[in-house]
Amino acid sequence: MVKLKRTLGLFDIVALSIGATIGAGIFVITGTVSQIAGPSLVISVIIAGIIAALTGVSVSQLVKAFPKEGGEYEYGQKTLSPFLAFLSGWMWTLNKIVTDSVIALGFATYTVLFLPFQIQIIAAAIIVAVTAINYFGVRLTATLTSLFVVIKICILLFFVLLGIFYIKPSNFAPFSPHGIAGILQAAAIMFFAYVGFIRPIYVVEEIKQPKKNVPRGIFLGLAISAVIYFLVTFVATGLIGSDALGSTNSPLASAISVTSFPPAVDIIVFGAIIATFSVLLGDVLGLSRMIFAMGRRGDYPKWFAEIEESSQTPRRAILFAGLLIGIPTLIFDLRSLAQVASFLILVYFAFVNLSAIKLKKTLSGSSIISAIGIVGVLGLAFSLPFFSILIGALLILIGAIYYLVKKSCSANPRAYLK
Repeated sequence: MVKLKRTLGLFDIVALSIGATIGAGIFVITGTVSQIAGPSLVISVIIAGIIAALTGVSVSQLVKAFPKEGGEYEYGQKTLSPFLAFLSGWMWTLNKIVTDSVIALGFATYTVLFLPFQIQIIAAAIIVAVTAINYFGVRLTATLTSLFVVIKICILLFFVLLGIFYIKPSNFAPFSPHGIAGILQAAAIMFFAYVGFIRPIYVVEEIKQPKKNVPRGIFLGLAISAVIYFLVTFVATGLIGSDALGSTNSPLASAISVTSFPPAVDIIVFGAIIATFSVLLGDVLGLSRMIFAMGRRGDYPKWFAEIEESSQTPRRAILFAGLLIGIPTLIFDLRSLAQVASFLILVYFAFVNLSAIKLKKTLSGSSIISAIGIVGVLGLAFSLPFFSILIGALLILIGAIYYLVKKSCSANPRAYLK
């Protein structure tokens, strides 16, 4: 049997984590959440980062125990049950499809400022491009991701260092116009912007010394991303205020436009294009590996588990991932997609934390952290608008029905609920 090749080191992991994190969340979703929380968005960023870190502890424990491709889907097989493992994989798959549609639309929203094409055409073109790059191997994806990470961090630091001199303190008042409810709802959506930090766990079979490098890589990636998020949202709010941020599809470009440096807008637009492109690049990689892992176990068609010998990558899963991402891009709007994606990933992370608790036979410090993580992610999930919760719950129910119908064709479905 052809195996995946271990080619990624610690720097690649950190780059993959940051590359999959800093993208649509900071360049696009900032406007949406600023409408909800007002200037207290900076508090929402901190809350979302802390809850992400709690889940990071759980992920570290699980990677050390089960260094296999597939993330929580594989962890759930070992610690929960085949049924719950399938649901976690199903939720993650749906989340990535929806999330990447948001990112593709975000890419198109900025690109259309330079290229006079329809947003949907640009979004479809970028999906084809990142799918093609992943098709030719993980090494190429990792190299490009590392390059893009350096570029977008430099551009965001440029935004902070230039913008900080134009901040108006009056833009921070009133600080929390919608109270704690607004802060928590914004934190739930901002969590959407953090989820990329665990991306390395979905390519763990392609990482050198994964038990040591993956925990280090994901925490370094999360820490760097969190600091950048805080600084950027603080400066953006101080530049034009939360109302102005929420009224534009390109919030950072609008914010930096108030400075006296005309090229700044073009620089930020370029950064947004690079950032969203690099996140899509890593997301297609992660989604294809989840489809591959679930195909390997038979929960998705085994056809997706084939590894192409010359490239040592699951090319069928990669092509299918690109196709799935393209569909919602043509149908839904950005804000609705982001809220549903946030609900799905928050519930998914509850499964991750539960798996970490089940991993430990006795009560420990890490299991207490995982329990707090469950409370945190579910608290954020149910602070989202009711419609988003309803759509997310229906999608999970569809997955459960699919699983039971599939299994009932060959065995007693009750056995899979144990």
